[in-house]
Amino acid sequence: MADYAYNEIAKATFNCGFKSDDRTNTGTVSLPFQMSKYDLSGLRVPLLSMKKVNERAVRVELEWYLRGESNIKFLQDNGVHIWDAWADENLELGPVYGCQWRKWEDTRAVAAEEVPELEKIGYQVVGVLGDERVVVQRFVDQLQDMVNTLRNTPDARRIILTAWNVGKLRDMKLPPCHMTFQVCSKVLPEEDRSIHGYNIGLTHLKYGYESNYAEFVEYVNSHLQGRYEFATHEAMDEFKIPRRGLFSGLYQRSVDVMVGMPFNISGYAILTHFIAQITDHMAVEFTHFGGDVHIYSDHFEGYETQMAREPIGDNDPVVLFPDHYWEIDDFAFEEVVIEGYKHHPFIKFPVAV
Repeated sequence: MADYAYNEIAKATFNCGFKSDDRTNTGTVSLPFQMSKYDLSGLRVPLLSMKKVNERAVRVELEWYLRGESNIKFLQDNGVHIWDAWADENLELGPVYGCQWRKWEDTRAVAAEEVPELEKIGYQVVGVLGDERVVVQRFVDQLQDMVNTLRNTPDARRIILTAWNVGKLRDMKLPPCHMTFQVCSKVLPEEDRSIHGYNIGLTHLKYGYESNYAEFVEYVNSHLQGRYEFATHEAMDEFKIPRRGLFSGLYQRSVDVMVGMPFNISGYAILTHFIAQITDHMAVEFTHFGGDVHIYSDHFEGYETQMAREPIGDNDPVVLFPDHYWEIDDFAFEEVVIEGYKHHPFIKFPVAV
């Protein structure tokens, strides 16, 4: 259950954190470099039960990232106001997050003879300098590159998405907190492959979702007496169970434990499941790495309220995507469904701006 991994971080920060000043002049207790892990098997999402996390806002924000937008109008139009305090009068945040994910600007000045080769890989001429050098520019879709690499060379160790564009930080209303996301694809051993496929199938059957995974569960139950560990690679190939598992990790330079972290771990888990689906993988595990992990002083009362609650034992949130999702731009928050989420009431925390 996500509560336990998260609670270890929250308790350690509250009990052992260093008293620290901060940019907002609120004051924090903070710990450097904390790590937590979250099981994604069976389409699980680490949504906390000890307080309500606004999972709809998580889905809306994720679509906003995937659209590559820097203006918050899409968020506001869909009832999400978490970025309002940082946007300017035109609702702009500058080139943050999704803008870097989908449209990382690469501009350079080159000798004229270099242009033909650069044009072959997507650069366009945008100007000429007085010294006869040519200015060329392209926009890198990091997310599409991630998807393409998982499809074509999944053993690569460079499948990384970053929002920390040093040359653009001064143009951002707030430098990215969750800044670097990496995925690793691994060929699953036969038993691991069968348990992950079986767990997804159980989730699909539970919520009436027809799929090859659901058919695999029915095969295991009828032909193997429910012993999924006896399923062979050849049998799983017939049901199109992916041979690869997807592991993901996020480095977050600044972690607001009570407000930001619950939002971020669930959002990146959903992103991991989405990328897994469109690249023929099964999501296995998400790891969160925090740089400066902190609790604001005006969150202490809310922390005590949250930690006094008992985790809800049957909280088992999962994410379901339409089976026609095969490309990044297919994602639409209204079609992405969270099931099985049970939680205590929402706790309102002030947000440090």
